[in-house]
Amino acid sequence: LFADDAANCAETMIKLQHHLNVIEQFFLQTGMTVYLSKTDIMFFLETGVHCQYMNFRGNRVQTTSVYKYKGMLCTHSLSWYTAKQKLAMQAQKAIYAIYRY
Repeated sequence: LFADDAANCAETMIKLQHHLNVIEQFFLQTGMTVYLSKTDIMFFLETGVHCQYMNFRGNRVQTTSVYKYKGMLCTHSLSWYTAKQKLAMQAQKAIYAIYRY
């Protein structure tokens, strides 16, 4: 069984760690595995706010400033610039392929 593309949101880092703990217990009870190498956390925080590290099964979960979810790129600043640039590049490649055809 594979479960991917899951997202979890919390208003505070304490609540997020609690959510991770609940998920951890569920995975222990069901025998499922989380691949931390494929797991990222993105914080949407005000500038200057210190970001603590989240843990899952005693391991630190890596953080990222850009995350691809359901095919769209999201940034920690909620800017659409990165997503628009990526879509524009994909469109250019498609147009070039059509012209070559």
